[in-house]
Amino acid sequence: DFLRGDPFEPPLELGGDVVFSCLKQAEDGRGLVLRVFNPNPQPEALTLNLPARRIRLDEEEDVDGGLDLAPAEIATLLLPK
Repeated sequence: DFLRGDPFEPPLELGGDVVFSCLKQAEDGRGLVLRVFNPNPQPEALTLNLPARRIRLDEEEDVDGGLDLAPAEIATLLLPK
């Protein structure tokens, strides 16, 4: 019913002690761009239920780093179509 809503599986699941910052379409349309932030004084590992690869903030090139974030690091990830 309308008040309870229909159950559904979430399309994106994030794991790890990180802060969701942004989810938007990639500038070239090749997928979605996800930005997350590690607010902690220790490294954190991000987990996702979808494949992703790390890219630069300007979305131009892939970068090393995977899904591990250093303290106070912002990561930009591409979730391909």
